[in-house]
Amino acid sequence: MGAKVYSRRLDGFGKQKQFALDQCTGDWVISIDADERVTPELSREIRAILSQGVEADGYYVSRKMYFLGHRLRFGGVGKDWVLRLFRRDKGRYLPKEIHEQVTVNGSVKRLRGALDHYSYATLEEYLEKASGLHEHGRAPALGGWSAVHRSLPSTAALGTV
Repeated sequence: MGAKVYSRRLDGFGKQKQFALDQCTGDWVISIDADERVTPELSREIRAILSQGVEADGYYVSRKMYFLGHRLRFGGVGKDWVLRLFRRDKGRYLPKEIHEQVTVNGSVKRLRGALDHYSYATLEEYLEKASGLHEHGRAPALGGWSAVHRSLPSTAALGTV
């Protein structure tokens, strides 16, 4: 299995991911950010669905959040759902500068497996990214990790399954 690498100026994360999607040639796409990892359970579930018969055009995946090396389980940020596996011809990214998301023209379901999301390895990395929110016209939220976390940009690695 080979990979092609493309380079282009960043003009918003939604447009960047749509560009990557437009380069894909497979029937199915899984969109994974650079700080996320597919768990073995999720990998097995995706392989089973694609080989035994697909029931939907897209699938939401839960993310287990890790902060400074520890799993977050409480406070409303330990687990969220993101649409990451979808038929290439059914998905489109909204042209948003940040908070990019894919929409699927068709049916969607949830998978049981999860992505591990390793957002910040050090406190310095977190503070550096949080202070970068001002560059995007957003002030860091003082009372809500969720608001700060979701305001931070991500790097996309997009490929076909």
